[in-house]
Amino acid sequence: MTQARIRTRQGSPVIRIGLLAGGIGVLMVVVGVLIFLSDQQARRSPFTPAVYPGLSEWGMNDVQSNSRTVFYRGADIAPDAVAEFYNQQLRNHYGDAEEQCVRVPATGEYPVNPNNPFAIPYQFKCMFDNSGFNATQYTQVVIYPGYTNNPDPAVNLPGGTIVEYQQFWAS
Repeated sequence: MTQARIRTRQGSPVIRIGLLAGGIGVLMVVVGVLIFLSDQQARRSPFTPAVYPGLSEWGMNDVQSNSRTVFYRGADIAPDAVAEFYNQQLRNHYGDAEEQCVRVPATGEYPVNPNNPFAIPYQFKCMFDNSGFNATQYTQVVIYPGYTNNPDPAVNLPGGTIVEYQQFWAS
Protein backbone atom coordinates (compact mmCIF):
# COMPACT_ATOMS: atom_id res chain seq x y z
CA MET A 1 0.00 0.00 0.00
CA THR A 2 2.87 2.31 0.55
CA GLN A 3 3.92 1.98 -3.07
CA ALA A 4 0.53 3.15 -4.29
CA ARG A 5 0.73 6.21 -2.06
CA ILE A 6 4.22 7.08 -3.32
CA ARG A 7 3.06 6.92 -6.94
CA THR A 8 0.16 9.30 -6.36
CA ARG A 9 2.38 11.85 -4.61
CA GLN A 10 4.89 12.02 -7.44
CA GLY A 11 2.33 12.40 -10.20
CA SER A 12 2.99 11.62 -13.81
CA PRO A 13 6.54 12.51 -14.90
CA VAL A 14 5.33 13.30 -18.43
CA ILE A 15 2.96 15.99 -17.13
CA ARG A 16 5.66 17.54 -14.92
CA ILE A 17 8.16 17.70 -17.78
CA GLY A 18 5.49 19.18 -20.05
CA LEU A 19 4.59 21.86 -17.51
CA LEU A 20 8.26 22.72 -16.96
CA ALA A 21 8.95 22.94 -20.71
CA GLY A 22 5.83 25.09 -21.21
CA GLY A 23 6.86 27.44 -18.40
CA ILE A 24 10.35 27.81 -19.87
CA GLY A 25 8.83 28.46 -23.30
CA VAL A 26 6.51 31.18 -21.99
CA LEU A 27 9.42 32.76 -20.10
CA MET A 28 11.55 32.79 -23.27
CA VAL A 29 8.74 34.45 -25.27
CA VAL A 30 8.31 37.14 -22.60
CA VAL A 31 12.08 37.79 -22.49
CA GLY A 32 12.20 37.97 -26.29
CA VAL A 33 9.37 40.52 -26.42
CA LEU A 34 11.06 42.63 -23.75
CA ILE A 35 14.37 42.57 -25.64
CA PHE A 36 12.61 43.54 -28.87
CA LEU A 37 10.78 46.46 -27.23
CA SER A 38 14.00 47.63 -25.57
CA ASP A 39 15.83 47.52 -28.92
CA GLN A 40 13.06 49.54 -30.59
CA GLN A 41 13.12 52.13 -27.81
CA ALA A 42 16.92 52.49 -28.05
CA ARG A 43 16.55 53.54 -31.71
CA ARG A 44 14.24 56.45 -30.85
CA SER A 45 17.15 58.82 -30.22
CA PRO A 46 20.15 59.88 -32.35
CA PHE A 47 23.10 57.54 -32.80
CA THR A 48 26.23 59.60 -32.11
CA PRO A 49 29.64 58.18 -33.00
CA ALA A 50 32.66 59.42 -31.05
CA VAL A 51 33.72 62.93 -32.03
CA TYR A 52 37.28 63.52 -33.27
CA PRO A 53 39.41 64.86 -30.37
CA GLY A 54 40.01 68.59 -30.68
CA LEU A 55 36.70 69.37 -32.41
CA SER A 56 34.21 71.57 -30.62
CA GLU A 57 30.48 71.72 -31.21
CA TRP A 58 29.63 74.64 -33.50
CA GLY A 59 25.85 74.43 -33.53
CA MET A 60 22.77 72.59 -34.79
CA ASN A 61 20.55 72.97 -37.82
CA ASP A 62 17.36 71.38 -39.20
CA VAL A 63 16.29 70.10 -35.79
CA GLN A 64 13.10 68.04 -36.11
CA SER A 65 11.43 65.37 -34.01
CA ASN A 66 13.49 62.58 -35.61
CA SER A 67 16.44 64.27 -37.35
CA ARG A 68 19.06 66.96 -36.91
CA THR A 69 22.39 68.20 -38.20
CA VAL A 70 25.14 68.91 -35.67
CA PHE A 71 28.25 70.87 -36.68
CA TYR A 72 31.72 70.52 -35.18
CA ARG A 73 34.87 72.41 -36.09
CA GLY A 74 38.53 72.46 -35.21
CA ALA A 75 41.42 74.74 -36.17
CA ASP A 76 44.69 73.39 -37.53
CA ILE A 77 43.26 69.92 -38.07
CA ALA A 78 43.64 68.22 -41.46
CA PRO A 79 40.46 66.68 -42.95
CA ASP A 80 42.46 63.57 -43.94
CA ALA A 81 43.39 62.90 -40.30
CA VAL A 82 39.76 63.32 -39.24
CA ALA A 83 38.63 60.96 -42.02
CA GLU A 84 41.11 58.32 -40.86
CA PHE A 85 39.76 58.64 -37.30
CA TYR A 86 36.22 58.01 -38.60
CA ASN A 87 37.47 55.09 -40.72
CA GLN A 88 38.66 53.52 -37.47
CA GLN A 89 35.28 54.26 -35.88
CA LEU A 90 33.59 52.53 -38.84
CA ARG A 91 35.80 49.46 -38.37
CA ASN A 92 34.86 49.40 -34.67
CA HIS A 93 31.16 49.87 -35.43
CA TYR A 94 30.83 47.27 -38.19
CA GLY A 95 33.54 44.89 -36.98
CA ASP A 96 35.39 44.75 -40.31
CA ALA A 97 37.41 46.90 -42.69
CA GLU A 98 34.88 46.88 -45.55
CA GLU A 99 33.04 50.10 -44.67
CA GLN A 100 35.03 53.29 -44.91
CA CYS A 101 34.67 56.99 -45.57
CA VAL A 102 34.30 57.96 -49.22
CA ARG A 103 36.16 60.97 -50.60
CA VAL A 104 34.24 63.13 -53.07
CA PRO A 105 35.80 63.65 -55.57
CA ALA A 106 37.96 60.53 -55.25
CA THR A 107 41.07 62.47 -56.34
CA GLY A 108 41.81 66.12 -56.85
CA GLU A 109 39.51 68.96 -55.88
CA TYR A 110 36.45 70.75 -57.16
CA PRO A 111 37.11 74.25 -58.44
CA VAL A 112 36.15 76.63 -55.65
CA ASN A 113 33.82 79.44 -56.71
CA PRO A 114 35.12 82.63 -55.03
CA ASN A 115 31.56 84.03 -55.07
CA ASN A 116 30.22 81.14 -52.96
CA PRO A 117 31.13 81.77 -49.30
CA PHE A 118 30.42 78.12 -48.44
CA ALA A 119 32.35 76.48 -51.31
CA ILE A 120 34.42 73.43 -50.43
CA PRO A 121 37.04 71.73 -52.62
CA TYR A 122 36.30 68.14 -51.41
CA GLN A 123 34.60 66.18 -48.68
CA PHE A 124 34.53 62.79 -47.00
CA LYS A 125 31.26 60.96 -46.27
CA CYS A 126 31.04 58.23 -43.64
CA MET A 127 27.81 56.29 -42.94
CA PHE A 128 27.14 54.83 -39.50
CA ASP A 129 23.96 52.75 -39.81
CA ASN A 130 22.58 51.43 -36.54
CA SER A 131 19.14 50.47 -37.86
CA GLY A 132 17.34 47.41 -36.62
CA PHE A 133 14.13 45.53 -37.33
CA ASN A 134 11.53 48.13 -38.34
CA ALA A 135 13.57 50.98 -36.73
CA THR A 136 15.86 53.36 -38.59
CA GLN A 137 18.81 54.99 -36.88
CA TYR A 138 21.84 56.33 -38.71
CA THR A 139 24.38 59.15 -38.74
CA GLN A 140 26.15 60.34 -41.87
CA VAL A 141 29.39 62.12 -40.98
CA VAL A 142 30.51 64.68 -43.56
CA ILE A 143 34.08 66.02 -43.25
CA TYR A 144 35.45 68.95 -45.25
CA PRO A 145 38.09 71.68 -45.03
CA GLY A 146 37.20 74.93 -43.29
CA TYR A 147 35.76 77.79 -45.32
CA THR A 148 38.19 80.36 -46.71
CA ASN A 149 35.99 82.71 -48.80
CA ASN A 150 33.34 83.64 -46.26
CA PRO A 151 33.12 87.36 -45.50
CA ASP A 152 32.21 86.56 -41.88
CA PRO A 153 35.49 85.97 -39.98
CA ALA A 154 33.60 83.87 -37.40
CA VAL A 155 32.76 81.38 -40.16
CA ASN A 156 36.14 81.26 -41.91
CA LEU A 157 38.41 78.45 -40.79
CA PRO A 158 41.41 78.20 -43.14
CA GLY A 159 43.60 75.20 -42.29
CA GLY A 160 40.85 73.70 -40.15
CA THR A 161 38.14 71.10 -40.53
CA ILE A 162 34.36 71.15 -40.29
CA VAL A 163 32.40 67.98 -39.46
CA GLU A 164 28.65 67.54 -39.84
CA TYR A 165 26.65 64.81 -38.15
CA GLN A 166 23.50 64.34 -40.23
CA GLN A 167 21.38 62.21 -37.91
CA PHE A 168 18.07 60.40 -38.43
CA TRP A 169 16.27 58.07 -36.02
CA ALA A 170 12.93 56.33 -35.58
CA SER A 171 10.09 58.47 -34.27
